[in-house]
Order: sequence, then structure tokens, then C-alpha cells
Amino acid sequence: AGFTTPIGLFELDVIPFGMKKSPAEFQRAMDSCFAVEANAVCYIDDIVICGQDFDSVVQRVKLQCMNTGFYLRLGRSEWFKDEVKSLGHVIGQTGIKVQASTSWRQS
Repeated sequence: AGFTTPIGLFELDVIPFGMKKSPAEFQRAMDSCFAVEANAVCYIDDIVICGQDFDSVVQRVKLQCMNTGFYLRLGRSEWFKDEVKSLGHVIGQTGIKVQASTSWRQS
């Protein structure tokens, strides 16, 4: 998104709140960024990459982010987990487990 003022043209560097298409556009950008990675799955700002070698995974993520202009907040990142929770599933070496929701009210 961009806009023009009397002092010039301005373009946003980040997605502002309130734009209806923002999540879809960001998802499309993430899919495009990591399309070359066969073992990568992205959902909005969550990236799951599987691999056997820690160094190669880190280098692949850094390279893809640098090539596309994305940046990572290392303080909010989790690396080298045996299991990850994503979209109500626990994904690990033994496969995918669906978490049962115990907080749903039954009627």
C-alpha cells in the first residue's frame, strides 16, 4: 500500500492493522519465499523446516529470508525442537498427533 502527499510518495514497509487482505497477502509471500524448500511448511509467520543437519537448516532459512527481504526475531524464534505445536497438531518424529480439545463446552 502506498499514498501520495504534498511532500512525496510514501510506501509502507510493514502491514498495518485493519487491511482485510493482509493475512492472505502475507501467506502468499511466505509461500513464495519458502517454495524452493521441499521440507518447509509456512502458516502466516510460523515456519517449520525439517532436516537432519542443524547447520544446513539454519543456512537455508537465513538464505531464503535474506533473498526475499524477510527478517527473523531471534528472541521469538524456537529452533531445533523434537516436537512442534501447529494448528492444533503436535508434529514430531513419530508423525502427526491431533490434540483433543478438552475446553470445548458440550451441549
